[in-house]
Amino acid sequence: MDISPVAGGGRHEQMASTPVDPPEDVQQETSATLLAKQNWLQAQIDNHRAETLAESSADDGTDGKTEILADLEKKLVDEYIEKDKKELIIKRMQMGSFLVKQLFEQSTSDDSDPAEKEKKAVRVKYLKDLLDKQCGLVSGIMKNLKEMEPKKERLVELKKQTFDQMRINRQDMETLHERQNPKRMDIQDQETQDLFEDLDKNLQKITIVRNTLQAVIVGSGINWAQDPAMQELVLEMGKKLEL
Repeated sequence: MDISPVAGGGRHEQMASTPVDPPEDVQQETSATLLAKQNWLQAQIDNHRAETLAESSADDGTDGKTEILADLEKKLVDEYIEKDKKELIIKRMQMGSFLVKQLFEQSTSDDSDPAEKEKKAVRVKYLKDLLDKQCGLVSGIMKNLKEMEPKKERLVELKKQTFDQMRINRQDMETLHERQNPKRMDIQDQETQDLFEDLDKNLQKITIVRNTLQAVIVGSGINWAQDPAMQELVLEMGKKLEL
């Protein structure tokens, strides 16, 4: 989104030449774009927050790196939102000066021409109707956002519970698998036992990476079940690796 003086001046000149259409175009370009960006960024924050809560409960030995990463990500998202808000304010100021000129400034050049006076009256009425509609939409959006806040918190909590349950299920499956397959219990050679232990550690690291990838895909909110390749990847990431 370009907010340079050149870009702003060009839009202002365009408004002056065609006084009716630009306000609606500017409103659609700024408000809809900012709302879409904020919704996407908020969804990313909610998903990452749920993943962070689940990971922090699963592993307490990360030395706060997960929390630091989450804080940095939130700051980055806040900066993007703040930047978009400033751009929206500048465009609203440009549009506001145009509306003030159209609605409140009296033009002496049109007094002698009844056709121009009638055209201006229609234009002013159209702009006033747009402003009334905008005020109603803003009020409705603010009310909906207020009602959505507890639902968002509940959604984050449910996602955390889902991730926690997935972790518990994996642990139970690993325990059950170990009981059903008592491997290498009879190995007496210490060197061979050490090699198996190293292999087990490497397999655990790979399993963590695979489970993290699976959690990211599931937590992203995309409908991975409709894509056969994505579905196969998600299911494959949940399988336990073994020698």
